Amino acid sequence: MRFSRPATGFPTVIKFVLKAFCVLAIAASLSACISAPIPLTAKTAAQLQQQPPVRFLLTFDDGPSASTFYNPSITVLDSLADNPLQPGIKAVFFVQTGATGAGNSDQGRAIMHRQHEEGHLLGFHTATPHHTNQRSLSDEELEQSLTQGCAIIASITGVPTTLLRPPFWNYDKRTFSAYQ
Repeated sequence: MRFSRPATGFPTVIKFVLKAFCVLAIAASLSACISAPIPLTAKTAAQLQQQPPVRFLLTFDDGPSASTFYNPSITVLDSLADNPLQPGIKAVFFVQTGATGAGNSDQGRAIMHRQHEEGHLLGFHTATPHHTNQRSLSDEELEQSLTQGCAIIASITGVPTTLLRPPFWNYDKRTFSAYQ
């Protein structure tokens, strides 16, 4: 009985070298992802403050969190307020007013009040109990969701909201028409 040996030779060596090169390339690119940030020293802060301000709009969806253990919504608010280079950064929060784990809870409503009091803008995301795709809602359900959610935001801010971000950024002609 004869046993066949695995093929060796030039093609096998090339495959091995290519695989090794790919692994090394991936490892090298990942090392850039885990490098330490530049330390914020007094000199670095002074240099950054001398540069022209960067203008961008921060937006957050799916909040506020109703968690009482670790609350990412509160962490974001604290970080925006206490930024060492530019304290008091403002953002737009697209809120879920009907979700019990979000704005439809005492904790969630308190956070929405804080967001407004600190000068942030509140926009409508959804008023359904879950993060529901609004395209799946009937005309009546969509209208009810928009009316209830916007009324809750207006009760906090004192003005009707004009900002809306549909869940999953998923909309069609029908839902877009309802947003008007």
